[in-house]
Amino acid sequence: MDILVYKLLHIAGVMGLFLSLGALLAAKESLKGAVIGHGVSLFVILVAGFGMQAKGAFGFPGWMIAKLAIWLLLGAFLVVAKRRLLPVPAAAGICVVLGIAAAWLAIYKPF
Repeated sequence: MDILVYKLLHIAGVMGLFLSLGALLAAKESLKGAVIGHGVSLFVILVAGFGMQAKGAFGFPGWMIAKLAIWLLLGAFLVVAKRRLLPVPAAAGICVVLGIAAAWLAIYKPF
């Protein structure tokens, strides 16, 4: 596949991830569809990200390892959202900050 297809899938996965996290944070009770969307979106992000890495021959630089750590944190955020471990505004803010950090790493590739 072309690298642009991987980029499109990666961005679609990110949009699906934040949509499902928003739905989980806004819901009074757990939404099965949002939980499924969370998992599917994480899978799409991972596959498309590694597809881009394989096509672009980036190697495995430090910024990519940092993005994987953010991916793990957003994956674990399902538990925070379902169990209400943090207040909803704080949880939403953390999600936004993690998303901005991942975008910054991908754009600037600082290390």
